[in-house]
Amino acid sequence: MKRWGRRKEFRVLKNQDDFEAVGKSEVSTLVDRIPHESEEEYGLFILHDLPHDQSSALDIVAVHGLGGGWRKTWTDAESRKNWLRDYLPRQLESQGRQARVLSYGYNSGGILSKAVGNIDDVAQELLVRLQGRRSSSAEKSRPILFVAHSLGGVVVKKAMIIAHERSSKFGDLRDKVQAFVFLGVPHKGSDLAFWYKYVIEVSTNLQMGFAGNPNFVAHLQKNSETFANISTQSIERLQSPTIDIRTFYESDKILNQLIVDKSSAVLNLQNEIATQISSTNHRTICKFGAEEAQTYQPVWNAIFEITEHALFQQHLTLNNQITEHSVRKLSSIIELPRIKAGKLGMHEHSPHVSTYECSRNNALYAERTPTGRNKRTRKFTKAYLEPPRVLIGISHLDFSPHQPLRARANVSEVTPVSFRPLLETWADSRCYGISGSWLEIAPGDTDVQTGRCNTFGSDKTTTDERDMRIIRDVSFYHKYEEAPSVICYLVSIDSSKDRNHRIQVEALSITRSGFELHFRSWADSIVYELEAEWVAFSKDRDDMYALPDTIVGANTILRFPEKRFERPPACFLAFSYLDITSGRHVSIKVSVQDVNEAFTLIGFETWNDCHFWQIRVTGVAVL
Repeated sequence: MKRWGRRKEFRVLKNQDDFEAVGKSEVSTLVDRIPHESEEEYGLFILHDLPHDQSSALDIVAVHGLGGGWRKTWTDAESRKNWLRDYLPRQLESQGRQARVLSYGYNSGGILSKAVGNIDDVAQELLVRLQGRRSSSAEKSRPILFVAHSLGGVVVKKAMIIAHERSSKFGDLRDKVQAFVFLGVPHKGSDLAFWYKYVIEVSTNLQMGFAGNPNFVAHLQKNSETFANISTQSIERLQSPTIDIRTFYESDKILNQLIVDKSSAVLNLQNEIATQISSTNHRTICKFGAEEAQTYQPVWNAIFEITEHALFQQHLTLNNQITEHSVRKLSSIIELPRIKAGKLGMHEHSPHVSTYECSRNNALYAERTPTGRNKRTRKFTKAYLEPPRVLIGISHLDFSPHQPLRARANVSEVTPVSFRPLLETWADSRCYGISGSWLEIAPGDTDVQTGRCNTFGSDKTTTDERDMRIIRDVSFYHKYEEAPSVICYLVSIDSSKDRNHRIQVEALSITRSGFELHFRSWADSIVYELEAEWVAFSKDRDDMYALPDTIVGANTILRFPEKRFERPPACFLAFSYLDITSGRHVSIKVSVQDVNEAFTLIGFETWNDCHFWQIRVTGVAVL
């Protein structure tokens, strides 16, 4: 029988009858002001800033709900961590992505408030303030993501209505809004009784007073048709295929009342993905005590995927603005759209291959914050006009048998001229070496789509008594003319030392619009966390070929389709399947030994007392 593990995500154990829920969050209360931040309550405040001239970035705008505030709504009372400030920017930066984070504060009905206003005024003020924050040409080009809790979602929807109605004033803002993350936001259409009941429940059960703002009370209780009209009118603006909507709803009651249930929270639109966040109520659905919290993971995953999509679309727009003459003029210094691959190794392989050390050769004894990292920056052969996409896969592991296997490949600080690879371990794991391959994709190559998925917050399914899977549905940012080539490979592993390391990632059910990414373990293995990266591209490309999932031996030959390449391609390799005996060193490495126009020769090495049952790799050959 199986049981999902507590530390991160899943494990397989005997004598257990069912899955066990993991990652409960403590119920938090509203907190006071955080030191060193503005004492003002109302306005548009910056939680994480970027240079005014940085265009390749996202503007994330948070809007609080009833009785909330621009600080306290997003801050966990126990840890005093504001996830929008303390987790999100750093996590995006670790993925090579940048975002400015702003939080909007308005009088939603605080007990001591003396302001008088209605929701139309609040929504228009949001637009005016946001427009004022986007003054430079670079800032104006940034996509916008709204994150809203409770009533904040209604404010945001009203702002969108105003932006459409007053397009001459707010049209530029409207056109840059690409996504919404709704946290416990009510969407109940024209049901007047619901809106009246909603505000009564919130104000009573969450003990939020409205004595200082009689206009809001009137709109909430007596004129419920205001909210109903907003909800109805906003549907037309939200159901655009260019807009990405992620809806999250609570699972727990407050004083026996489920404030916003699934039927109220879900819009039922084609461009919406709705998810319940277990162990949250209407108050805690927007507060997360730690970035590892299970309640936070679905929200982080959604924002990261939105960011990837939004910046991808931004690159398309920027590249379409470059004339053919401009490209010819810049071609001597700017890398034109193409794809490249290389190695991030621990040793020098040959004089013509640019490699360098990406991890320490001595044992790593890391604390909670990963310290086993490379410190060097990789420079691109030529500069890009905009930062490219850079992917890293793991192709070499050397770990002690006495601690868990924890390895992660990532990238940060991606600029038009360089990037920093991160090959790391954490906690008490003892690592002797990690290395991998890199894949570099220019912004102009729109056919290549990429993304990451992990095992956080996903539905857990099994296929038989000794097989366990977590399945993630992946949608492409744009559809292909026919089902594309897709590869997926491991980028993060957290596996117990007490059982064999049995891990697999694979892409199944591939269609024009997406595929299923399967995380798999089996038998008695204990796996706490997995993360995989995927790459998709058209099958008829003459400069790329997806290497099939291949069992490696001492020397493995992979043949390319006949006449696919006119010259030897570069090859990107990464692990997709591991079955390694526990209690012994994990010491494995794959590398390209030789390559020509017809095939590539993959070498496999193992050392120490490592014992394995099967190792598989996947990859891409590129010109």
